Amino acid sequence: MIVHTWKIAIKDQVNADIQGAYAERELYEELGDPKYTDPGAIFDIMAITVIRQNLQPEP
Repeated sequence: MIVHTWKIAIKDQVNADIQGAYAERELYEELGDPKYTDPGAIFDIMAITVIRQNLQPEP
């Protein structure tokens, strides 16, 4: 259960960082759109992709 909680915390942090980058670029329409912000939506998928890419071993 601890590992699952840890993974959620990291995903949530990366998701927040992605949303922060969108806010810096003033992409407010996306930040207010549920298809981007809902659980399992675009920002969550982006966060999971970022985490997976950074956990893969170097070739």
